[in-house]
Amino acid sequence: GIHTVLRPILAAKLLPAARLGRAIGRVAMFGLVMMATAPAVAGFVRDSAGLSALLWLLVTFNLCGLTIIWLLRPQPEVSP
Repeated sequence: GIHTVLRPILAAKLLPAARLGRAIGRVAMFGLVMMATAPAVAGFVRDSAGLSALLWLLVTFNLCGLTIIWLLRPQPEVSP
């Protein structure tokens, strides 16, 4: 959902218009490769380390993502 909607909006806002189509394609390719690779990696982790390890890995990645979002949040401006 969010990835599909925000990708072209952010690309249109941040990238030069002359190369917009090519840039959106590159951004989309990265997401598609990750979505294709993730199930295979998850299966490998589950087979080698077990379901508990896979679930803890998912929790860890989600916490890292939330931390990055929190660190990059807009800061309110403080008047002197």
